[in-house]
Amino acid sequence: MSKKPNNKWAVGGLGFAVIAMGVVLGYQFTHPSQYITKDNLGYPPIVLAASNGDLAQLKALIAQGVDVNEQSLDGTSAIFLSATKGDIAVVNALIAAHAKVNPDDLRAGSPLIAAAEYGHLAIVETLIAAGANVNAHNIAGETALTSAAFGSRTEVVKALISAGANVNAQSKSGNSALFMSATLGDFQSLQALLAARADPNLKDAVGQTAIFGTVHDSEPGHIRCLKALIAAGAALNVVDKNGHSPLSEAAGQPKVIAILKAAGAKK
Repeated sequence: MSKKPNNKWAVGGLGFAVIAMGVVLGYQFTHPSQYITKDNLGYPPIVLAASNGDLAQLKALIAQGVDVNEQSLDGTSAIFLSATKGDIAVVNALIAAHAKVNPDDLRAGSPLIAAAEYGHLAIVETLIAAGANVNAHNIAGETALTSAAFGSRTEVVKALISAGANVNAQSKSGNSALFMSATLGDFQSLQALLAARADPNLKDAVGQTAIFGTVHDSEPGHIRCLKALIAAGAALNVVDKNGHSPLSEAAGQPKVIAILKAAGAKK
């Protein structure tokens, strides 16, 4: 069967960082003294303040000379958490205090990847303006663009393309933004990627191209993606490493089969 994008919690270290963040957010820090030392998860005061969206305390810590780039034991930084949450005020305060928008430790991913996945367009634009590397990747090889495509974040996809993101970047498993958009039936994102010269014949680790992502569903979005890929020159008779073709993968989808055959699919 067609391969679908990886489960969200498997997108690099981001899922694990967000789980940890959720635990941190369960705490109630109601007194400034509780920001003095690291908590039992290894979250330093600046990260705790960011995780709670406590802008006043965060600014107080910055004024005291706290290292805004200090990370937790799992590599999570204050700017990463605030980018994940969509907290633009905290992100701006951290950038003004010289927080790294391109962290050295990418176990959790970059702030830009986090903001892109969750569709925080304003933060994506802010981070790009501050010099964030649009092609940085996490430990799974996911970039901000592939993460945005995974979440069907069309406006973020467009912003990243405009900022020079590599439209043919692939994760370690070979997932590309185009493949993800095709699989999700996200025609608007797919259209933007094709307009930016995304390769419709780029193969993933098992030899599948974006067209494989469209053939398992006859919903309007998938049909539009299928037709757009065909118009863009997608190979119709490509065979993956398991001997499957788009036509064989379309079993049970008569509308898809008809479109493929009309376009020249033979096997």
